[in-house]
Amino acid sequence: MKKNKDYFTEYISLKSILQWLYTPIMILMLSLFSIGWKCNNDIELSLPLSPNNLIANAATSSLIELNWQDNSANEVGFKIEKKYIGESFIEIETVAPDVTSFNDIGFIEGITYYRVRAFNDNGFSEYSNEAKAILEEDCIESDPSWQNHSLTESLYDTFTADVVVIPDNDNIDGIFAFSDGSGATFSDFAILVRFNETGLIDIRNGDSYEADETVPYTLGICYQFRLAVDVTNHTFSVYVTPENTSETMIAMDYIFRTEQNTVTNLNNIGVWADDGGSLQVCNLTITSTEPTEPPAAPSNLDIQSISPNRIDLIWNDNSNNEQEFRIEKKISDGTFIEIATVPKNTEIFSDTSVAPETPYSYKIRAYNIVDYSGYSNEISTTTPPQPPPTDGIIIDHTCTKLTDIPVEYVAKVKEELSVHYCGRSHACQIYWPGLREVDSNGGGNWDYYYPSNDTPLSNNSRLDLVHYIGSDPGIEPHEYFGGNSDSPAWDSRPYPIETYLDAHPEINVAGIEWCGELHLTNQGANSNYVDGYIRAMSNLEERYNGANDRKITFVYFTTNTQYRDDDTDMGGSNLDEKQARAHLNNERIRAHCYENNCVLYDFADLDIYCPVDGNGDFDPNSDNWVKEPNRSAVISYSDETHDNELRNISFPVSYMGGPGNVNPIGWGNYNITYYHTTLAHAEIKGQAFWYLLARIAGWDGQ
Repeated sequence: MKKNKDYFTEYISLKSILQWLYTPIMILMLSLFSIGWKCNNDIELSLPLSPNNLIANAATSSLIELNWQDNSANEVGFKIEKKYIGESFIEIETVAPDVTSFNDIGFIEGITYYRVRAFNDNGFSEYSNEAKAILEEDCIESDPSWQNHSLTESLYDTFTADVVVIPDNDNIDGIFAFSDGSGATFSDFAILVRFNETGLIDIRNGDSYEADETVPYTLGICYQFRLAVDVTNHTFSVYVTPENTSETMIAMDYIFRTEQNTVTNLNNIGVWADDGGSLQVCNLTITSTEPTEPPAAPSNLDIQSISPNRIDLIWNDNSNNEQEFRIEKKISDGTFIEIATVPKNTEIFSDTSVAPETPYSYKIRAYNIVDYSGYSNEISTTTPPQPPPTDGIIIDHTCTKLTDIPVEYVAKVKEELSVHYCGRSHACQIYWPGLREVDSNGGGNWDYYYPSNDTPLSNNSRLDLVHYIGSDPGIEPHEYFGGNSDSPAWDSRPYPIETYLDAHPEINVAGIEWCGELHLTNQGANSNYVDGYIRAMSNLEERYNGANDRKITFVYFTTNTQYRDDDTDMGGSNLDEKQARAHLNNERIRAHCYENNCVLYDFADLDIYCPVDGNGDFDPNSDNWVKEPNRSAVISYSDETHDNELRNISFPVSYMGGPGNVNPIGWGNYNITYYHTTLAHAEIKGQAFWYLLARIAGWDGQ
């Protein structure tokens, strides 16, 4: 019995031990299982990363190729969706994991949008970017008149155009081209691809046809073209694949045709060929990638450099999807006005529409077709004063007192100087009636000789002044320098004036004044016009600089500041624009003369001031000069003919007014006989001209 009792006791003891161990072991196992399940569940619950860089390429008229980037490691597949304009996205296909392309077959003409997202058992990723494919399906047959086909939408940024072209002759003259709006002449098109009469393909690059590679063409053969276009920067590249051969690049980064280098969008294709053959243009497809979000705001706007007539801005470009930057400016405490746009990726801008000693503020923002970015920081500065020339001669309203000129220098002007002075209309104010009035009121001390032809007469008792070239007394810039009225031949030597000067060695002072050339849209609107004038005058200064005993002093002139309320002068309407443009051109001429120590007769400065006595009445001998208040021009930037730099500017106007204006007190009558001025004002300009000649003759102005 004792033995049995011991066995039972031992059994009970072992069972108790096992029961004691069971509970913590089970808890540990359950805990480990729970931890493992939770870790595994975390993996299963995570969503896949969204794909990106989706591109849709219209490969043919019935096939769209989609490609994207796979950014996830746990997707089960990808869902592909598309929509047409005016409709909602619908799912069209599911592809397996790690697949990054898909072909959409049965594509219809027009615009289709695509997007892609990844998925797994726990849900969907975010969508990729939207990609757009455009197909223009019809063929266009050329004609001796331009045949135009409007694209489905206007293209503003970058795009790729694929098109097949078939010539029907070996030596035709045929072109297909892209434009903003229907074109009727060659100059209406920005991008032109030509099958030329020599049997080669070439491309318009600015103002000429060129090709980086020689590609001949043959009748009946299909030529697949691929054009990569950047509308914002007005550049494009062209690739061509003749039938059964490989692709050749024939144009890299060519620029739009010169007449179209400011277009902001392209929305038309045109085809043309002369009577010697024809082109058939087919299967046009356009791939355009447009932004889906507004650009990021630029930052760190700052002043890089500043001078009396120029402010250079710099900033950081923080976006990769802008089309352009828009620059705004305000003068002093005025209102911000948009003054310029610059292309994408630009980080610098030069504002030349500024005046000395004037406060300016700037801010900029980026833009794309979605929206504007926020503004950058604002930056403010004040332009420094115009430094005086160190060796040049500047004649302005402070240089009109004849009593200041020593008698010996009056005699020296008559003895030593022969002047060739050209200009028409307003420019004639100086020599007639200006010099005539000085002579009439000067007691015989200020007489001058003015021949009725182009032959000077050396006469030591009078100022010798010539106002002709040949038989023409109304000299315009192109008659002085060659070319035509809109485009003088600034760089074509010899100039007509050189021929004249070489035939008349007695001439030792020369200059040309302005009428309305620096106001007009077709002339002064282009800063190249003034730059050309400065360049041509510099050429003359360099040639007649004293070598070979021939020294001629060339005089620069600013133009008039006349502003008439009757809307008939200076070419009609838009007077603010015209006078603002003339002001900027005057500032360019002044800056050149100050910086290069030239001789300047500042006609504009003389135009805007009036000497008055203590009662405010006109007094030509007074040192008290008053000025008409500046006018402000806020030019509408919706009119593309206006220069950006004119959009926010103040400019001086002539004190003497004109028809339609109230005549200033004491000035006498405005009269066309006095070449658009009053007799008193003309006399002051004649006095300043004598002052100029005395300085040229050696007087130091003291």
